[in-house]
Amino acid sequence: MSDAPSVEEVSRTSTTDSIKSFISGGFGGVSAVLVGHPFDLTKTRLQTAAPGTYTGAIDVVQGQGQGGPQYSGVFDVVKHLYKEGGIRSVYRGSIATVARDGPGSAAYFAAYEVTKGMLTEPGSTDLNLGAVIFAGGMAGVAMWSIAIPPDVIKSRIQSAPTGTYSGFVDCIRKTIAADGITALWKGLGPAMARAFPANAATFLGVEASKKLMDKYF
Repeated sequence: MSDAPSVEEVSRTSTTDSIKSFISGGFGGVSAVLVGHPFDLTKTRLQTAAPGTYTGAIDVVQGQGQGGPQYSGVFDVVKHLYKEGGIRSVYRGSIATVARDGPGSAAYFAAYEVTKGMLTEPGSTDLNLGAVIFAGGMAGVAMWSIAIPPDVIKSRIQSAPTGTYSGFVDCIRKTIAADGITALWKGLGPAMARAFPANAATFLGVEASKKLMDKYF
């Protein structure tokens, strides 16, 4: 009599693993936001503010607000954007986002797997929290090392009034013409300050919650 698992058992195991992965990914995302949001807000304000608005990241953190429309929440933002220019306004900056997240994500996951592998004993199934935290932090650093220029362009396209830029390349050209090439690296300090702790928290949330679920389910 065969001891091989039935098709139903394999399917049930696969479904359970998928649900665990989904939940653990949620824990990772929440962890990243809790740790990294203040840094991300600072980065975006530096990237989109007019020259001279802030002297640096510390100046942003000290309660000044930027001029411009005020919104009551996410749905209010979407409503105003749709009124501005239809569905295209809601997806403003999508090309810049792809230019940031494509190569950035490749560097992100590659750095995580390589670093974690170097810090983990071959064949070990134990959760090495130190390896996870350090590898997650290095993944964030690897991503933001190459992602800042397209992130600046994304932020500027999304925050500018409709018609300011005709597209991704036009925004690059106008940004450099107005503020110089160094403008493409605005927000690098807060991004790097955020990169290690936020992404260490991401992978710690994913790995720890997955290990906990594997133990009980």
